[in-house]
Amino acid sequence: MARLAFADDELQVPTGPPYASPWLRPRDDARRPPACSFRYPVCVHAPPEVAASMILGALADFEHASATLIDTLGLPRPLADGALGGGPAFDVYLVAPRSPFLGGVPLRVARDDPDPGSFDRASAFALLRHDAPAGCVRRNLAARALAAAAGWAIDAAESATVRESNAAYVAELVVPCSAVTAELLDDFQTHPERGLATPSETVGDAASMALAWYLDVALGVGWPARVPFALAEIAAQRTPTGTFRWRNEPDVFDALRGTLKARKPPLSIDDLWLEFATARLFMGARDDGLHFPESAFLGSFGRIRFEWSLPYVSLPRRVSPDRPIDPSGATYVWIDLSGAPRGTRLAFRAEWEPPVLFRWALVRIRSDGSEASRVLIVAQQKATSAERNLEDLDGLAGVAVVGVNIGDLRLDEPFDPDEAPYEPHAYVLTVAALH
Repeated sequence: MARLAFADDELQVPTGPPYASPWLRPRDDARRPPACSFRYPVCVHAPPEVAASMILGALADFEHASATLIDTLGLPRPLADGALGGGPAFDVYLVAPRSPFLGGVPLRVARDDPDPGSFDRASAFALLRHDAPAGCVRRNLAARALAAAAGWAIDAAESATVRESNAAYVAELVVPCSAVTAELLDDFQTHPERGLATPSETVGDAASMALAWYLDVALGVGWPARVPFALAEIAAQRTPTGTFRWRNEPDVFDALRGTLKARKPPLSIDDLWLEFATARLFMGARDDGLHFPESAFLGSFGRIRFEWSLPYVSLPRRVSPDRPIDPSGATYVWIDLSGAPRGTRLAFRAEWEPPVLFRWALVRIRSDGSEASRVLIVAQQKATSAERNLEDLDGLAGVAVVGVNIGDLRLDEPFDPDEAPYEPHAYVLTVAALH
């Protein structure tokens, strides 16, 4: 991390989201007081033109979210906001679909001024489209709003993408709703080149909910949602006053690195990124019950986008991606073995641009879509190319080539999601048949 020297002191330059919040609470109309719950500290605000049935329906959904997230899962309550909104309860503002408060998304959770405590924490409020469909859509969004507010209460300096993605995952746990979740995961799988901490232009900051899902399944011990929120707790810190950006150090990625090192056997975060990228092959209609279990409901919305699909008869081929790959982003190429003779062997060579390192895996896929086995294309730490021959291909449907940009070549400068804009990089993959 960069440092500035002042006399005998060193001051770390904060890295993280902007300290100032761009979102303000809407003003209440005196003709319509908020509707507040008698059971939970939550109030719903709306302008006079919104029907009372919508307000009461939204309030009931937030009561349900409070019961499941706080009473059952044990998430922390949103911080009390004093007299903001008329009282200390968590405030929900129903706004028009085209409201500038939303910016094109159905839900936005923003914070108030930070709490002056020992850690970066802040109370929050929610902005929700007043025409959000009743049923699972509105209940899912209500759960996401409360989970995001809990994230503000844990670590206000964390990136919005991490916080909102965690919240979207928890919302899907307690209120399954394919109408909401399929859109998020379809966008995620359609853009594998995007970094894991990069918001989507289409679905906003909750774009990477699949990462929270995977970490909970791969690292959890049976308590739903424990892993993503435990990592947020570990990464909590305090930003000095008078700064323009939050000091998000350590961040969730740093907490994850430390957690993986403490495992037995230890696991590097680079290995985890490659495991996660491989698991993404088996989401939705390709769910095999092992890599991304219970994702079959996504159907075709969960399918990963391949850069290329190369028939065996077209080999040798030399291809590159349509778009460069962000740090922590992934790329996929499919080798179709239809028509390949028995005893076929393939040669792979990957070359990429410095100063980053790519990790690669060759995944053998059976005719039923399950994984037969995989091998790694191993590169040296400062190399910009790697190669591997692959055998034992008889009876397979194909080979999936999975690549991950793990970031800077320097071991002392691991990928930091706050150091944006990212520098994406491309590669060239050569595939040939060996006879």
